Amino acid sequence: MQAHLSTIMQNFFFVFNENSRVLRIGFFSDPLVQVLWTRFLKQETEMVRSILQQVLGSQQSALRTFNFKSDVAFLQNASNFEILPAHLFK
Repeated sequence: MQAHLSTIMQNFFFVFNENSRVLRIGFFSDPLVQVLWTRFLKQETEMVRSILQQVLGSQQSALRTFNFKSDVAFLQNASNFEILPAHLFK
């Protein structure tokens, strides 16, 4: 694994750490990522919902929540993949 660490970091860490739509579109367009992400969401639905509620909760402004949801919608459209299904926001 150590020999592949730089590739793993580039593909699976920086995509969330950097503020780059291009990186995220490429990431979520990858068929393997789509399969693994879908499995993750099914297995960890309540945890993801809880995190979304914390991140978008009362301490965040309505504008910030709108921007987050707009960014997710843009990424979903650009990657042709449902990244965060609507039921997770309820």
